[in-house]
Amino acid sequence: MIEIRSAEVTDAEHLRKIASQAGVQEDTLGLPFPSLDHWKKRLSNNGDNGVYHFVAQNNEAVVGLLTIEHFQHPRLKHKSTFGIFVDGKESGLGIGSKLMQFCLAYSFDWLGVRKIELEVFADNQHAIRLYKKFGFEEEGVRKQSALRKGEYVDVLLMGYSQPI
Repeated sequence: MIEIRSAEVTDAEHLRKIASQAGVQEDTLGLPFPSLDHWKKRLSNNGDNGVYHFVAQNNEAVVGLLTIEHFQHPRLKHKSTFGIFVDGKESGLGIGSKLMQFCLAYSFDWLGVRKIELEVFADNQHAIRLYKKFGFEEEGVRKQSALRKGEYVDVLLMGYSQPI
């Protein structure tokens, strides 16, 4: 059974291992082989400055991460952005969908945002399908926006506004 809960510092080693997987690392802006200290520091600040980390568990094992960033600038507080990754060994079990459902509910119901934005590599069709499934729409492309494995690649901008 997949459960979502707030991330704790004790999750750092699990998240470091998942983030180091080639398929996960290549589809995020994370650098290869993040240190355990990096993850501990990141998780020890959970909730600070509008950045919230949540993990997905499948039978007590940490199998995914959701990070929501709620903009703190007064003119942007109506928006948030997020990032998700799922353990490649757990792909296809609905973990990404569970994290997306949680992201929408937490952002709209608890943070009071009206719009959620995201950036995704333009060739990451698996993630794009997930986001479209939850109502996200393409809003633009940033050409050669991010470096991945020595090559500059396009990033797709997507957004979802809360239904009124």
